[in-house]
Amino acid sequence: MFQRIVYGNYKTYNFFSYNDFKIWTSWGPDGSHVSKTNVPITGPYTSLAISNINAFATSHASMKYNLAQTLIALGVAAVTWETVVGLVGSGLTGAASAAGVVNDRSQARSSLKQAYNYIQRM
Repeated sequence: MFQRIVYGNYKTYNFFSYNDFKIWTSWGPDGSHVSKTNVPITGPYTSLAISNINAFATSHASMKYNLAQTLIALGVAAVTWETVVGLVGSGLTGAASAAGVVNDRSQARSSLKQAYNYIQRM
């Protein structure tokens, strides 16, 4: 789990996040970890962190979906990052879904890092 929001008494939150994630080996969290507990729901960074956590979850799910579509289009069980990037703009089968993987990965990483930074500031 990369990030987690735990609702306390509906007046506070507990945040847990990493600042990066693994994509090819285990799909798990990577990098530094930050956590904050009993953060007021009205805190200045609370809604910003939640928004970025939600954006990360959406982009990460889309990235995994597009990767699965790329694998299906190519008829293979695995690809390297270089293969995915190489497909983008090639016009070959799987190019559109590969472009989605690259774009979604970038958006997911950006949202994850932003959420991590907001949680650090709490």
